[in-house]
Amino acid sequence: MAVIYQTYRQPDAEVLAYVVDDPGEAHLWVYLSRSRGQAHGDSCWYVTREWGKASTRVYFSSRGRADLLVYYVGDRGQARWNRPHKLHGQL
Repeated sequence: MAVIYQTYRQPDAEVLAYVVDDPGEAHLWVYLSRSRGQAHGDSCWYVTREWGKASTRVYFSSRGRADLLVYYVGDRGQARWNRPHKLHGQL
């Protein structure tokens, strides 16, 4: 389950991410869920404001520093890994 906490301090992050406009460039297509219960796998994220309840802490960095390129999708059925990645199964 991908329960994401967005940190504003890079040293606190487990993953550095960058949001791309082109879906073909992204490693992961992400759907943002409105409820924690709907978050599942790596690609359906629920963003929490509570550090201790997160499965992963993400810092949105510059593209050059990013571990993960993310593209947001509007439909849950589109959310998926777009290409193999070392973080697969770890968010």
